[in-house]
Amino acid sequence: MAQQVKWGVLGAASIAVQRVIPAMREAPSATFLALASRDESKARAIASELGAPRAYAGYEQLLADPDIDAVYIPLPNQLHFGWSMRALEAGKHVLCEKPLCVTSQDVERLCLARDRSGRHIEEAFAYRNHAQWTTVRDLIAGDSIGPVRAAHAVLAKQIRFAGRAILAPRARSERSNVADRRCARDAADDRGNSCRGSRRFMASRRSLT
Repeated sequence: MAQQVKWGVLGAASIAVQRVIPAMREAPSATFLALASRDESKARAIASELGAPRAYAGYEQLLADPDIDAVYIPLPNQLHFGWSMRALEAGKHVLCEKPLCVTSQDVERLCLARDRSGRHIEEAFAYRNHAQWTTVRDLIAGDSIGPVRAAHAVLAKQIRFAGRAILAPRARSERSNVADRRCARDAADDRGNSCRGSRRFMASRRSLT
């Protein structure tokens, strides 16, 4: 039997509710134990719907739960660093949505916190753990296809806002101030990091996106 990792989720973002938590429930090595939201009634409703036995009205309460091994963080981009740091300091493993941080300096601070805590932290790029991608990287590293002179990446993602499909930059600007760099809500940081990161991954280069 696979070792069970007991998961807590910070927030009720759509990617968590529609994608990640259902996947957790199907994974033989995962147990979806708790969900936290700033709205207690929302936390209880979603936890009940998705089968989590515990719901918390605050992220700190979930991090204080000694039974939780790891946390998934799908919060707004500007909150990723702070709550990832708190989770590591609470002794939890961390899976954080991309981008992990807004600056490379914050990534380095998280790496130091990771080393101090002895816990694992990972940015939620699924391709990094997919056999298809690691095989391609090995083929490139082994020079099986010759030198790579160019790489082209496309992310096909439809963004819907107010019931209509529009491009990501406009969708973001209508809901938040994309001029505020701390929010990292522009297309390059919020979507383009998948294209940038995957190319660096296949080239076996260290990525700080």
